[in-house]
Amino acid sequence: MKKIFKNALIFVLILAAAVVGYLFLRKTPEAPLQTVTPTTTAPAGAPTTAIGQEFLNMLLSLKNLKIDSSVFKDKVFLNLRDFSTPITRDPGQEGRPNPFLPFTSETGGALVETIEATPVTGSEATLNGLVDLSLAAAAKRFKWGQTEDLENQTDLITETASTGFFSKTLVDLVPGTTYFFRAEVVSGGQVVPGETLSFTTLEE
Repeated sequence: MKKIFKNALIFVLILAAAVVGYLFLRKTPEAPLQTVTPTTTAPAGAPTTAIGQEFLNMLLSLKNLKIDSSVFKDKVFLNLRDFSTPITRDPGQEGRPNPFLPFTSETGGALVETIEATPVTGSEATLNGLVDLSLAAAAKRFKWGQTEDLENQTDLITETASTGFFSKTLVDLVPGTTYFFRAEVVSGGQVVPGETLSFTTLEE
């Protein structure tokens, strides 16, 4: 009797352990992923990307931007300068047909001519140049020096002459010294040089 009771108790314990193990060790099956289609749509005209939303926010911030008359009293505004050059061509003929082509003379001659320096004294000399009328409104200058390397240059000359003639006077030159010079035009990042000439200051 005692043996039967003992066997029954062991069977119950094993059965209880099996039930507990089944309940705690079994895996709950995962539900399959489902694609949910959004049921709402963006309002008409609203941006559909983050970049579009950022651009819209920038436009909205500009809408609230206000400019009053104080901007015209600002030091930065007062220091602005207009470096434009006057147009000398007939209306409708401004600029060149193709600005990417090299400069060429409309008359077939040289675009920039270096003219003999005159007058020349012991310490001063006036450099002279002539440009084609197509470049009359462009900035001009002279490069000069005691060697043909022309190590010096004058300030840009922006005055426009109807003939294309321009000049610049050098001072504090060394008497009895030979100087070389040439006229140049600076336009659109290009430099159009003339011929290099020379002059000799007078002995004192």
